[in-house]
Amino acid sequence: MKILTNQNIKYIKKDMLQYIQFNRLLEYSDILVHAIALKKESKEREKMIYEELGLDRKNKVSMHQIHSDIIKIVNVPGINVGNVDGVITNNKNVVLSSVEADCIPILIFDKNKKIIANIHSGWRGTLQQISLKAIKEMNKVYGSEYGDIIVCFGPSILKCHFEVDEDVKEKFEIVFGHNDKIILKGNNIKGKQKYNIDTIMANRIMLESIGVKPDNIIESNLCTVCNSEYMHSYRVEKENYLRNSTLICLK
Repeated sequence: MKILTNQNIKYIKKDMLQYIQFNRLLEYSDILVHAIALKKESKEREKMIYEELGLDRKNKVSMHQIHSDIIKIVNVPGINVGNVDGVITNNKNVVLSSVEADCIPILIFDKNKKIIANIHSGWRGTLQQISLKAIKEMNKVYGSEYGDIIVCFGPSILKCHFEVDEDVKEKFEIVFGHNDKIILKGNNIKGKQKYNIDTIMANRIMLESIGVKPDNIIESNLCTVCNSEYMHSYRVEKENYLRNSTLICLK
């Protein structure tokens, strides 16, 4: 049995509910609630995670995620904001929600100005630099200082399993250059060269470039493919895939 807890995260399993939390964000548990609910063991999982966290499902803000770089400021709870991949708020009791099955759930917290964001970033979102744009939007709208922002990367497909062909590799080269920390030469299958992409590193490099402190960028270090026994993965489940649920809310 794999152990999902490491120095950055805490794994909790209660009856039919399992979820993880970031130790860094738990330092602010007096003002902040968050969790990533993992593989469904019950149709009542959403109800259960809200009850576990002491949240009201009526306050859920959901997105229709389209692998874009569209981000929306949300001031009221209980709405679906439509075709976006990131939501930001500084209001209490607004539950920012996203769902993922290999894409990166990114939780962002300005610890001084008390602002939160929930970002869905797959490889397309990474190429469009949605995490960077979200933090710039926090700076523009609320005056967030980049050095005060904490960014947490939840479970996603990691470089060990994110294998791509030349076309996707070239897209990453256009944005990030010939960076061997992001683009790694992989297997050669029947004369066709494959590449492994480190989307977490790509996001880290982006964020550090504008002044987010390295120590404030927290990685779960969990690959959804490696840990598909516990969490949903599109590459493992194929067309029948389900998704993990990521929540963050200010008290």
